[in-house]
Amino acid sequence: MAFETADNVRATSGLFGAETVVYYQKDVLDFLRKAVTLDQFGQKKSLPKGSGKTISFQRYTAKASTDITALTEGTTPSGLTLASTEITAIPLQYGAFVEVSDALVMEKIDPVIENALKLLKDAAVQKKDVLTAEALHGNLTNQFAGGAANVGATSAGMTAAEIRKGMTYLNAAGVPKFSNKYVLAVHPYCLHDLMSETVAGGWLETTKYTSNEEIMNGEIGTIYGVKIVPTPNIQSAAEGAASAVVYRNFLLGREAYGQIDLSGEGSVKVIIKALGAGDDPLDQRSTVGVKYWHVTKVLEAARAREIFATATLA
Repeated sequence: MAFETADNVRATSGLFGAETVVYYQKDVLDFLRKAVTLDQFGQKKSLPKGSGKTISFQRYTAKASTDITALTEGTTPSGLTLASTEITAIPLQYGAFVEVSDALVMEKIDPVIENALKLLKDAAVQKKDVLTAEALHGNLTNQFAGGAANVGATSAGMTAAEIRKGMTYLNAAGVPKFSNKYVLAVHPYCLHDLMSETVAGGWLETTKYTSNEEIMNGEIGTIYGVKIVPTPNIQSAAEGAASAVVYRNFLLGREAYGQIDLSGEGSVKVIIKALGAGDDPLDQRSTVGVKYWHVTKVLEAARAREIFATATLA
């Protein structure tokens, strides 16, 4: 996990000590990595050094079972060609700062800084999930609840049968999984309908987990081999049948999309300015800021499905 050097931190933090800023930078980074929902499922790439802002993902062409052949003693078979498609993306930087009028205690972990950073951390997590959802929307395989022909005809909500249907398509396509499970990032309103089902084979509670299963950030249960992870940052629009609000949930396989690795050097930065730093001739303002790089790029549409569904609580 890379952080800025002490000299660089002092240069950007005014009168504050390097240790203070590094502490908060690690705190923000840890929070972002643990609290984001959609970002935890993307393939990660670090920001490039000295080669511009463009990051590159490689999508490798799968090999068929027919490529594996019986060997003849003493005869070397022909080698296979490793083929790939390069997919590039240009990250953007996002950030915000909070002005505080009270004096901040220098060289000390101060509650004012912590409170300001908490607000910024919460907003940053929401923003990252929103940006990822926006990038996924319209770039995956579509699935309309209840078998609707398109989003304008969609009137059905999220059900276990809908998840089973999507899971079946991913399995049939040989889409790789996360620890032997697919993941459904679902809006809480759609989750409410799913958990309200009384039919047999509906909701499987989290108590049914075995002790050796990996629990993902925000995960609350599993059904038909699909881990359920709610997030309020799923997009919605009044675009269904009779102008019903439709939620754009994501059924995800592994490496369907790529993103920046937050652990990479320079990906996340905390900036603390003391009173009198910069354009503050009367020592009236201190500022606390956070900025980070972000991009989401769909790598293979067939590895995920966008499930459009209505909700009774909408």
